[in-house]
Amino acid sequence: LQVPVIVYGDPNSFVQTNIITELLPEEVRGFTEIFKNRVVVPFTGSYDEFNHVVHHEMVHAFQFGILYDQMGSSLLTGSMLQIPLWFMEGLAEYLSSGWNIESDMFLMDQTINSNVPTPGPMLDGYMAYKGGQSFLLFLASTRGDSLFTRFLREFKVSKSVDKSIKSVYKKDLDDLGKEWLQELKRLYWPEIGRRINPEKTAA
Repeated sequence: LQVPVIVYGDPNSFVQTNIITELLPEEVRGFTEIFKNRVVVPFTGSYDEFNHVVHHEMVHAFQFGILYDQMGSSLLTGSMLQIPLWFMEGLAEYLSSGWNIESDMFLMDQTINSNVPTPGPMLDGYMAYKGGQSFLLFLASTRGDSLFTRFLREFKVSKSVDKSIKSVYKKDLDDLGKEWLQELKRLYWPEIGRRINPEKTAA
């Protein structure tokens, strides 16, 4: 699967792209155009960020190639698949960066404040990226990389996240999601006891 990569020399040129017709919000750092499977990114001056964004978008190109028969046919016949956002973005984040401080800080804050839903429709917005990334890390780290690889291969065939998880992990997505939330609490709740309430130290 050959994927064209279009690089703009600066963010201002990127937001004026005519590759798609939608207006790009300021927070968008790259996208993968679905019909021709083209990766489009700007160079912001940071090679680390550029590497991450390109890797993230290449995962999307890989996902689209699997889901839509190397692009075009399934979309044009109206049989577009409904794949959970948390899986699409979480997998792109997990395969492009594994785990990092930014993700860790975000999940810590959300867990301490009890704002983490199980994988499903409520795992949306920015949480779809970082929550999905964390859940997939949980699967790989607790069940092993070999099962995680089997899960991805199963998904390539079935094109269903729920069916692939049930087939490989022998548990429903909801049950694994509850295990994940419990693991997040085990990891992050002890942090509450090490923190000082701001009201006690504020002038």
